[in-house]
Amino acid sequence: MKEIIERLHPKADVLLCRPATDADIEKCNNELIFKEIPSGYAEFLKICNGLHWGDRNDSGLCLEFWGTDQEVEMVNDTPVVMESMVMNNHYFFEQYGDNTIYDDNGDIYAVSDNKDRLYLGFSRSDVYLYNTAKNAYEVREKEDGCNYVKESYPTFAELFKAILGNKV
Repeated sequence: MKEIIERLHPKADVLLCRPATDADIEKCNNELIFKEIPSGYAEFLKICNGLHWGDRNDSGLCLEFWGTDQEVEMVNDTPVVMESMVMNNHYFFEQYGDNTIYDDNGDIYAVSDNKDRLYLGFSRSDVYLYNTAKNAYEVREKEDGCNYVKESYPTFAELFKAILGNKV
């Protein structure tokens, strides 16, 4: 994971936030709703307390992993605001909270159960999360209310390598 982050560092459109401290992680854990940052993600935060790559306004690559704090940094002369993990988890809980999703015919399509999800980041089409019930890091389809699991990994390092390893 550290090697991938080091290869990302010189790229102009990448924002790598300062490493998190134990106090940062503890504060974030206290603010999360019934969840705690898993140790694998905490290791990432201690290397890089949030990562943003790409441009949210074009159709190319855009990827984020959230940190413990909100960060505002310049990337390619453009201010990039990265909201905190706490803020994004509140957003996803409100957006995809414990609710039933219906298809066009009124039939139940999926049931979203956010209580087992700690959202870690996103790309244009996917969300990255930790499933507390399965103790697994997952890549989920954003379009269907984050219910379809595309890939699952036992560690954050494996998820991170699968997503970024071949891009740098």
